[in-house]
Amino acid sequence: MILGLDISTSITGITLLSEDGKMLVNKCVNTMNKKKYPTVLKVADAIEEGLKEIEIEDVRFIFIEPPLLSFGAGKSKASTLSLLSKINGIVSYIAYKKYRTEPEYFNAGTARKLCKIKIEKGSDTKLRVVEEVKKLEPDFIVEYTKEGNLKAGTADRADSYVQALAGLRELRRKNVI
Repeated sequence: MILGLDISTSITGITLLSEDGKMLVNKCVNTMNKKKYPTVLKVADAIEEGLKEIEIEDVRFIFIEPPLLSFGAGKSKASTLSLLSKINGIVSYIAYKKYRTEPEYFNAGTARKLCKIKIEKGSDTKLRVVEEVKKLEPDFIVEYTKEGNLKAGTADRADSYVQALAGLRELRRKNVI
């Protein structure tokens, strides 16, 4: 089994693929409520609970999007990057302890490239990734708000799927599976 994680300070995507590429789990853990999840450890606890709900224990490979390491113009503050890095490290360790396998990391661009997902300059990256994942995986559920926007968690689930599929493709390329 292959676990893909898109770890975030607010919503974490979780995907589990079989080694033949079948999507078994695609969900998210929403930790946006800062009253309920006021600290890094409370967020990590919630993500750990989300992983515990996956009753499959024979995960052999874990692929995680690493935390951002640099600022994007007008996007992330130092405090956000620091928080994300802490959560990513804790959740990486939780996954390692649960499945006894060390995670591997693909940045978003590398993972999308391995999945042959191209993002045109100026397009909405989240929406494009969701659209491409839907083409790759017909069972992927796309949810919209009544205003027609992507529902919270949809892009995170798509990103975790991309991590898992990129890992699977890289494992096949290396003849590991």
